[in-house]
Amino acid sequence: MLQRLVRLAMGTAERRRNFSSNRLAAVCASWSLLAFAPAALSEERQWRIIETYGYEAAESAEGAARGKQVYEQWCIICHDAGPGMAGTSALQRRYQGKIPVLLTEREDLTAEYISALVRQGVKSMPFFRKTEIGNEDLAALNLYLVKPAAGD
Repeated sequence: MLQRLVRLAMGTAERRRNFSSNRLAAVCASWSLLAFAPAALSEERQWRIIETYGYEAAESAEGAARGKQVYEQWCIICHDAGPGMAGTSALQRRYQGKIPVLLTEREDLTAEYISALVRQGVKSMPFFRKTEIGNEDLAALNLYLVKPAAGD
């Protein structure tokens, strides 16, 4: 697995050009997650977690479907359900069961709040540059995560 991770990080010249420090940090974080919880995740899932940080999500989807792709590429590594998910664990400690900790289950998120967190980061969550999550992808992510208010 380590050899594949190194090949992913150091592959072709094009991959090296597109492999930002945030992506490298995310790959390292995903590797450390997988090192501590390999039995909890299938091998296919392990590689999906690692490989999504080296490539762009497919461009075919639009709107909330594109937002789901962006979420799966950038957010799920820390905000998925299960053991060892840093973002989910941090939200569990912060909210102590008062509101759902999975972002996809939250009904209180606003586009402004998500955008601020993505662009500025918070505590251990890194910020993401526009070259990593573009404005269109951020808008799609907001469509995916922001639930319409009751009565809308």
